[in-house]
Amino acid sequence: MSTLERVYRDQGGCNYVDLSGSIATGGTAQTLVAANAGRDHVFIGNPNSSGSLWVNDLGGTAAANGAGSTEIPPGDVVKTRARNAISIIHADTGAKFTAGEA
Repeated sequence: MSTLERVYRDQGGCNYVDLSGSIATGGTAQTLVAANAGRDHVFIGNPNSSGSLWVNDLGGTAAANGAGSTEIPPGDVVKTRARNAISIIHADTGAKFTAGEA
């Protein structure tokens, strides 16, 4: 089961490593961040006006509607405490994502 949870307000008190960027090739999963045993959490946001971002925080490969993947609709932000590698996918090349690791 995914450890993603919706974020409704700034949790504060953390120093983040900025992982934000864009999708290199639409429809192809890419690694957001490698496994990190010392990680507290990662937040991931979908700032796009259309199209869902899909995230797999279980160490597998993200896939739209795929097992182990969680949908992040436009405008939503989630947080995970998973220490596995995290993979993301969006249908559109150049789609943005906002993310940070603490």
